Amino acid sequence: MHEKHRERLRKKFLANPSILEKHELLELLLTFCIPRKNTNNIAHELLNSFGSFSEILNANEENLLEIKGIGKNSVLFLKLVKIIFDICYKEKDKVNKKIRVTNLTLEDVKNIMMAKFMDVYEENVLLAIFNKNRKIVFCDFIEKGSLRFVDVDFRKIISLALKYNASYLIIAHNHPSKIALPSKEDIKITNQLELTLKTLDITLLDHLIFCGEEYVSLRECKVIGGEESKNKDLLKKVC
Repeated sequence: MHEKHRERLRKKFLANPSILEKHELLELLLTFCIPRKNTNNIAHELLNSFGSFSEILNANEENLLEIKGIGKNSVLFLKLVKIIFDICYKEKDKVNKKIRVTNLTLEDVKNIMMAKFMDVYEENVLLAIFNKNRKIVFCDFIEKGSLRFVDVDFRKIISLALKYNASYLIIAHNHPSKIALPSKEDIKITNQLELTLKTLDITLLDHLIFCGEEYVSLRECKVIGGEESKNKDLLKKVC
C-alpha cells in the first residue's frame, strides 16, 4: 500500500513539483531514507514540531530523534541534504558576485543576500551598494553579532556609500529567532536612513528583513518610496 502511494507521489512530483504541499515534498524526500514506513505521518510530525524546512534541517540530532520514525540514518540523510543545500547557495553566491548588475533582477539580489544569511544565527546587517551604472560594487556585512539593526551607525553606511560612489543602496538584516516582520524601530530607522541618503542624492532601493526562508521587503510594504514610488521600474529590474 505504501509503495502505491509513493509511486503516485513520485508521478505527481514529476508532472508538476509546484503543486505538492510542503508535507508532501518532505514525505517524498523521506522515502529515500525510510524505505518501509509511512512517511506521511513522519513528515507532518516534523513540520508540526519544527515549523519549517529550514528549522528541520538545522535541528540537532537529539531533537530529530525525538520524532517517532526518525532514526540515525534519517538524521544523517537530512544533514547531508542540509550540507548540499548550503554548498549550492554558496556556489550560486560566488557566481552572482561575478555577474554585472545589468543582468540581475531585484529577485536575484534578494537571493544573493539570502545566501549570505545562511547559517547566520545572530542578527547581522548587510549592505549592497550600486554605482550610477547600477552595477554592484559592494555587498557585505557591515555589522556582525548580536547588534540590532536599530543600533547601526549611519556614519558607517554613509562612509561606505561615499567610498564606492553609491547611487543606490539595498540594506538587509535578519531576525534569526523571530518572524521576518519589521519592528516599529526598524520602520522608523529605515525612514530616517532614506531621508538621510536623499540629501546625498542616493536612493535606498529596499530594506530586506530575512528569517530563514522567509523575507519581507519594506519597499513592497510601502515603508520606502511611499505609494507613488519613483523607482517602480527598479523594483521590476534593478537595471
